[in-house]
Amino acid sequence: MAVPVGPRSGVVERMIAPATALVMLALQVGSNATRDALFLSAFPVTALPWFVALSALASFPAAYAAGWLLGRLGPRRVVPAVFAVGCALFALESVLLVPRPVAAAAVLYFHATVLGAVVISAFWSLLDERFDAYSAKRHFARAAGTATLGAVIGGFGAARIAAHWSPQVLLAVLAGGAAACAAGSLLLGRGGERGARAEPSLRVRGRAPERDHVPYLRALAAASALAALVGTLCDYVLKAHAAAQVPAGVPLVRFFGVFYAATGVGAFLIQNTLALAAHRRLGPAGMLALHPLVVGAAGVGALVAPTSWRWVLPRCADITVRHSLFRTGYELLFRPLPDATRRSAKTMIDVGWDCVGNGLGAVVVLLLTRLVPAWNLGAITVAVVAAAAVELIAARGLREGYRGTARDDLARRSVLLRSIVRSWVHRATVVVQPRGTRVFEEPPAGSPTLQEDPSAAARAALRSDDPERILAALHCAAHDHRLIDAVVPVLARKELLDQAVQALRAHGGLAVDALAGALVDAGTPEVVRRRIPLVLEDCPSRRTLDGLCRGLSDSSFTVRERCGRALLKVTAADATLVVPRETACWHAERELDSGSAGERSMAHVFDLLALAYDRHAILVARRAYEAGTAHDRGAALAFLEATLPRSLFAKLEGRVLHGASPRPAR
Repeated sequence: MAVPVGPRSGVVERMIAPATALVMLALQVGSNATRDALFLSAFPVTALPWFVALSALASFPAAYAAGWLLGRLGPRRVVPAVFAVGCALFALESVLLVPRPVAAAAVLYFHATVLGAVVISAFWSLLDERFDAYSAKRHFARAAGTATLGAVIGGFGAARIAAHWSPQVLLAVLAGGAAACAAGSLLLGRGGERGARAEPSLRVRGRAPERDHVPYLRALAAASALAALVGTLCDYVLKAHAAAQVPAGVPLVRFFGVFYAATGVGAFLIQNTLALAAHRRLGPAGMLALHPLVVGAAGVGALVAPTSWRWVLPRCADITVRHSLFRTGYELLFRPLPDATRRSAKTMIDVGWDCVGNGLGAVVVLLLTRLVPAWNLGAITVAVVAAAAVELIAARGLREGYRGTARDDLARRSVLLRSIVRSWVHRATVVVQPRGTRVFEEPPAGSPTLQEDPSAAARAALRSDDPERILAALHCAAHDHRLIDAVVPVLARKELLDQAVQALRAHGGLAVDALAGALVDAGTPEVVRRRIPLVLEDCPSRRTLDGLCRGLSDSSFTVRERCGRALLKVTAADATLVVPRETACWHAERELDSGSAGERSMAHVFDLLALAYDRHAILVARRAYEAGTAHDRGAALAFLEATLPRSLFAKLEGRVLHGASPRPAR
């Protein structure tokens, strides 16, 4: 759980994280442009699928080793070291380029493909541990938006350096960029050291944390592999066309530099104008689904467009969306996972399963180039559209998994929450004797007796001001259902409240109609309306549920509050009684619109939400609001955002963030 560390944390969040992300993506784009150009200058394009398959095989041990190191040492130690290794490799490739150009091109290909993917995954893991689950979307969007600007800088920079200097100079510049990233990640790790130690206990019911999230991790791995498969197919179509149209050497470096810069501009514009709006409207899983939608549409366009450069469209769409909306949504899907699970699994999914997709793409390319050599670009583009359709199905299946993982994250953090400020069902302002308690005694000697017509005498006594007569009448009313309507006004008398409640409860369902009618009758005194739910909560039935739901619209907040509490008890006592979700959400939204402030108002809102959604999860979210730190509230907000309707969450968001002062981080 990330915990900001004093005033320096703001500087780290606003400046160092986005700046490091910018340099990192500039480094990635520049190295990719150099890699592609040197590879196509040293090898024929038909060798590309073999290199893709070999890099996929090499990525598995690299991903496993990175995951082991991240789990054992943490991202703050591993990420700077991986950037330092990249710096050394760029320097080595610069030295090898002139005497051994083929060897330098091969080393650069595996370096940029394998180590580049590892370091990007590890860097995002470092950011994961700095921010809570809710604020992460803002910080990730900022870092990803700045990173897309880095793609523009990296692409144009590679093109300009290649135009004026040799590729050796470009490799030396890339080595300097890797050193700068190592320094930036060191500062980020130092700022997040305390936050990494605040992770709550990860074992639930004696099970290892990874086992609780296996289905979700599998879904993430499938989405990663399918996106990589689509990207590999698009990449081959682009490079095959470029190799046929652009001369080898420096012109190829310039071409790829301009291409990656142009896609970087598109990613920058999309990320900085649409990312937060897309997250609010679609959620992280929906942002992933945009990638196959856009790439599939671009593939169809490439098949029907008349221009000869139409084969560039799928790769343009792939890079533009993957470096913007896809990346932000993908990283946010990992955020609710426990640190230990994320550290061990994320790199394997990011790198290992990404390379599974690359390997599958290489196999598809090899098959299609041999089966339909005369129309291989068209056949591979058809495969792009088909793979995008499968990826869309996989991305849509992540929505429920993310919601459940956010709920688990919230429950896991509840271990750290101290005793709740108030119990789940608030104690009533007045204390009522539990059902079955003997509250009626035999009338004392000399007290007024009820003779002749006991019912009429009792009714008259209930309307009197004599407590002893009323008490004797309540004893009679507990056995005569004709007196129910006469007992209801006695609820206004505090000294006789226990006896009046017990007299009404003794009739069970027979009293429900009279009580429900009095509850919604504007002529009933407010003090009586406030106390009617104390009786109804012990009489679970459909009529009780309907009456209490109508009471949620009362003009008195206390009446609405007690109706909400009573509904919780009624629905807990009888599982067949369910408040319609639309009704509960409408009343919760109305309560937020009313402008009522304070903890009681928010507690009532959470009561209403518990009627409509997972009661235990809402309880934990309420605990986070009442007794948690700002980071506990972040986990609660991430769950609520994934669960509630957008309009309701938008009104709840500000109240949870600003409605009460969070305690200092523990």
